[in-house]
Amino acid sequence: MINWNRSLHNAVVPQTSVCAPAGEINLAVLGKIFATDVDFTKQYYNHLRRPALGIAALLLVTLSACLPVPTREPTQAIPVPYRITQDENPYAPDIEDTGRQIAAVTVASVIVSEKYEFTPPRAAIVITGHMPSVCNELRIEISPPDDQFRVFIEAYSLIDPDIQCDDVFQQFEAEILLGTYSTGRFTIWVNDALAGDFVSY
Repeated sequence: MINWNRSLHNAVVPQTSVCAPAGEINLAVLGKIFATDVDFTKQYYNHLRRPALGIAALLLVTLSACLPVPTREPTQAIPVPYRITQDENPYAPDIEDTGRQIAAVTVASVIVSEKYEFTPPRAAIVITGHMPSVCNELRIEISPPDDQFRVFIEAYSLIDPDIQCDDVFQQFEAEILLGTYSTGRFTIWVNDALAGDFVSY
């Protein structure tokens, strides 16, 4: 609390009558009294204002500490697709392929179907086309699915470089069961071209 400083007030305002002789008002004395009272009012207001601001800041800090901290929602992990079982592939790469030359094949058509006579149902693929000569041997390599549910299949041919062979096209038609897969929709790509899709349950 600010105490009224009587001595200061007396120093500013001399102990004289406010009224001048003959009933006239002493304006100089009234001005000093008014200035002193205004200065005291400002000091008193500032004195009361400081603790009020401190209390308000303390309340804000307390309320912010009581607010619940937001928790981050856990991200749902996307299951990684995989091949459960692999059916027999008569055109799979073999150890005896070492030393042979790789040759291209021309793929004419690709048919993707689902075989419901199996439990669980299986996807099957039929690839038709031709190879450069009758001496070429067909190879079809089926890769496991990637994280985008894509199954890449590579069709190519092999030939023994020591064998002389007439350049006569050799037609082929290959049907292969793709096996069983984890749950999801898979796309099939043959020689980097989209051939179709299937759903595994």
